[in-house]
This record gives sequence, C-alpha cells and structure tokens, in this order.
Amino acid sequence: MLKKIFNTLGLVFVGLFLQLTLGEMISIQGIRPDFLLVVVILIGESKGKFQGELLGFLIGLVADGIGISMLFGLSALSKTIAGFISGFLRNKKSSMGVFYYYFIILTIILIHFIILFTIYYNSAQLELQYIVLRYVLPSSLYTFVVYVLVDNIYPRKNRVS
Repeated sequence: MLKKIFNTLGLVFVGLFLQLTLGEMISIQGIRPDFLLVVVILIGESKGKFQGELLGFLIGLVADGIGISMLFGLSALSKTIAGFISGFLRNKKSSMGVFYYYFIILTIILIHFIILFTIYYNSAQLELQYIVLRYVLPSSLYTFVVYVLVDNIYPRKNRVS
C-alpha cells in the first residue's frame, strides 16, 4: 500500500515538474499541454471514480495555489470533474476498443477545457465560438497528444493501481 502511495505521489510530482518546466518551453502561441490533467486522467482510470475525483481536486488546488491556474478554485473544479469521469474507465480499455477509449479520453479533456476557459473568459465578453476555436480545441488536442504518448510509452502494468 505504501508503494502505491509513493507511486501516485511520484506521478503527481513528475506531472507538476513537467508543467512548471516543460509546459512553457513547448508552448505554441500560448497553448500548452496540461500535464497535470494527464496525471489526473491516469489516476482516475487506474484507481476509480472516488480517488480520481479526490486526487483531481487536490492536484487542481495545488495548481491553483502555485499560480498555474487562471482563477483560484477553477482548476480544482475542472480537474475534479475530469478525475471523476475518467474513473468510469477503470479496467475498461481492453473491453472498449482503442478508438472508443481514446474518444472518451478526448471528450474528458474537452470537458475539462470547456469548463476552464468558458468560466475564465466569461467576463471578457468573448464569444463562445472564439473561446472554443482559440483555446479549448488547441489545448485539448495538445493535451490529448501528450496523453496518447504517455499511454503508449508508460505501460499500464507500471502505473499506479
């Protein structure tokens, strides 16, 4: 059990380190992948709904607290939801098929960024279509590519379970 806790903490710290160091370096016109969201999804899909949402909330609070997020509490909200939804995928990749599974992952990422950017830009008087095309879709696709790379490089048997 202690090993599982350390594995989870290690995964969170790697995600946080990548977000703080690599995130800005690989930014494309202000769009960067959300490594912490990838960690939340990995935790949710391996540990289930409750732990996914709990760790999503805690990771989101950390992101909010150190200034990675836009508004305090917003990252915690969106990552809690992403962790909860990804918890439904626990032990289901092999039974779903890869295409359907990745479609659901992309949907989770889209939901996360829709929540994040529509609330953040709500007072900016920007049209929803602009927010989706400028921020939500590029951020979602970039994060999805990172997730797929991690999913194929980091085997499930070595992940937190």
